[in-house]
Amino acid sequence: MTSRAARSAWLLACAATVLAAGCPRLPAPDSRPFVHVRSLERTEGSLLHARLQVDVPEPMIVEAVDWELVQANAVLVRGRSESLDLWIAYSPELARDVEAGAEIELRGAVHLRAGSRWHLASFAELVSVR
Repeated sequence: MTSRAARSAWLLACAATVLAAGCPRLPAPDSRPFVHVRSLERTEGSLLHARLQVDVPEPMIVEAVDWELVQANAVLVRGRSESLDLWIAYSPELARDVEAGAEIELRGAVHLRAGSRWHLASFAELVSVR
């Protein structure tokens, strides 16, 4: 076999190996928890009730939820909860800002634990008060 024929055979073997192995692929991204606001309702008195939902790839425990209500880039009220059901007390001065139909941004982060691993899932949604 001539050196030219050997080189051609070698190139064909390399090309066949690459084609048989396929293109290299990136590893699948880690699936991350995703939080969204299911509802924000005004209740009797000076309370709002927000319900959050976390879509998670594996069972996780909610350790805490840090949240804040924002309107026109101004924080109206903020707090911390230990569950995905948030009971938000507001002052009488804010009653007009949280009337039914008002658009308010609810944002924050949910602290989750899966075994010894911790995850932080942030959220920020513009919701209409019911």
